[in-house]
Amino acid sequence: VALAAGAVWQLIRSAGPISAGLNGALSADPVLVVAPVLALAGGALLTLRALPLAARLGDRLAARGRGLIVPVAAWQLSRRALREAGPTLVAVLAVAAAVLAVAQRESWQRSVAAQASFTVGADERVTMAAPLPIGQVATMSSARHVTASTPGTRSSFSLPDGTPGTLLGLNAADAAKVIPAQAAGPSPAALRRLAVAPQVGTLIPGRPAELKVTAQLARKRLGQPFLFVQLMDASGIGYQVPAALVRSDGRPHVLAIMLATHHHADYPLRLTGFTLQFNLPGHQLPQQSLYVSHAVAIADVGGSSGTPFSLSPAGSPLAIAATKGTGGRAPAAVSVSAAPTGAITATFKPGQAGYLTVGVASGAAQVWVAESFKGGTKPLPAIVTRSMLSGSGLHIGSHLELSVQNTDVPIVPVAAVKHLPTVGGGPAVLVDQRALVDALQLAGAPPPAITEWWLGTSGQPRFSGLPPGTTTLYRARLARALLADPLALASQQALLAIAIAAILLALVGMLVSVATAAERSRDLALLHALGMPPRQAARMLALEQAMTAVATSVVGLLFGVALSKVIVPATTLTAQAVRPVPPLVVQVPWLAAAVIAVVMAAVPTIAIMFTAPRAGSGAAMIRLEGEA
Repeated sequence: VALAAGAVWQLIRSAGPISAGLNGALSADPVLVVAPVLALAGGALLTLRALPLAARLGDRLAARGRGLIVPVAAWQLSRRALREAGPTLVAVLAVAAAVLAVAQRESWQRSVAAQASFTVGADERVTMAAPLPIGQVATMSSARHVTASTPGTRSSFSLPDGTPGTLLGLNAADAAKVIPAQAAGPSPAALRRLAVAPQVGTLIPGRPAELKVTAQLARKRLGQPFLFVQLMDASGIGYQVPAALVRSDGRPHVLAIMLATHHHADYPLRLTGFTLQFNLPGHQLPQQSLYVSHAVAIADVGGSSGTPFSLSPAGSPLAIAATKGTGGRAPAAVSVSAAPTGAITATFKPGQAGYLTVGVASGAAQVWVAESFKGGTKPLPAIVTRSMLSGSGLHIGSHLELSVQNTDVPIVPVAAVKHLPTVGGGPAVLVDQRALVDALQLAGAPPPAITEWWLGTSGQPRFSGLPPGTTTLYRARLARALLADPLALASQQALLAIAIAAILLALVGMLVSVATAAERSRDLALLHALGMPPRQAARMLALEQAMTAVATSVVGLLFGVALSKVIVPATTLTAQAVRPVPPLVVQVPWLAAAVIAVVMAAVPTIAIMFTAPRAGSGAAMIRLEGEA
């Protein structure tokens, strides 16, 4: 018993019975491997030691009754306690082993489902080598069988000590509907704390396929000025859509911006700003002004008429930024304002290019104009892993700056979890994707590339036109693959065979005990001579057998459940010989365990009622008269 207790204690404290050495080779600890067997044997021996004490206690309690059947059955049981030791030991071992086997099988199947949910993060996750254009997003988010979706962005960062981490951006409100509960991800309440970014930008009316704006630059000989329009769709994805070159001639020019030829954008769309890209001049120029006005939403490509809308309501807060570190004199943002008509005027200093060793001026710069909002410069709320907190020395509520696309983005942890779905055990941060787009735009950086889609599905959707190199993970398919793993499948079949063999072994042991009732014909003859009817004698034998069978089944059931809670998490490993992620949660199939216990108690009890020797058998009566 002491050896079993020590082995189980060591198994709980260790990482598992299998470990990897310094050379990567796997090895098994023999003590930990046999710990479950030692625990079963130790528990059965404890039950065996307690059997005589329980029998004597039952005898004393039954003696207080007035009836005959219960006291006689209890007395017989206490008198024959040592003879019942063998069947009792076998029955406790068998019931406990059967319960442990079915609990291991059920827990592993639930763990496989949890592992698949954690790996995929949704019912289906699509990973693309390149983001979808604005005119194709609806083919993903509005596809048949897609019940919920969130775009995802993933990037890497480094902690101050050099430890690599993963930044994950999802639409927090939609992620709560997409991430399965089995993935052990952040709670819906924690995800709601991330969704703090309001709807920004000007709503574009209808379902436009094309936009037209009028742009004007003063005559300052700005090199190759190219205008981009910043947009955000209903999924919170940010885009920089190219418009056209803007001649620096001081005259207004109408620019056409293609959006969605087949109306497959995720409408409604919002216009959130502009980007002017140009070559730095070789000599210093006076400050320049960009004037954008007369926005029109065109329903059909090439249409001559459309719905006009204001670029920015008068008095709305706008932000302007310019490229830093150009190698020469960087451009500088001066001011930006919105007129009562909605036209936007952005003033900036173009800067000056540096020179290469051959004396050729070089360098490019950009000026961004974006709508601002209250709280836009505050740190982004984030959910972090506990390894992130321990690796960076942070705590909930502290501030940290992460580099995203060469732009510092401040975050503040609001919740911590052990793991984030789809991310391994390293440091990881989850932020709202829409808030991340806004933060990058206000800092003058392009929106993050959306290369993932997390989908909740009611079937298997079909997508067309996805970029080459796109891969798709299915939660259900991955779970089936894990369950069909040869090593796992063989072990689960072995556990099922163990459960069946244990039940049969226990039944055989109990029926052997029943067969010894034939040796008690003398006792039955004596009771018959004293006037006990045969039916009462049969009930007495059944009660005596039930006392042993029920107690044995209950003890075996409880012992099996207790061992399952201790042993199953410590001995369950993946095909890579590591603990599963998320951690395994022990699942005891109570219905199956109760059926095992009831069968173990009922079969020998019923059997003895039909196989018991008759109380008035002739041989027994002759033997009894001869002894008188």
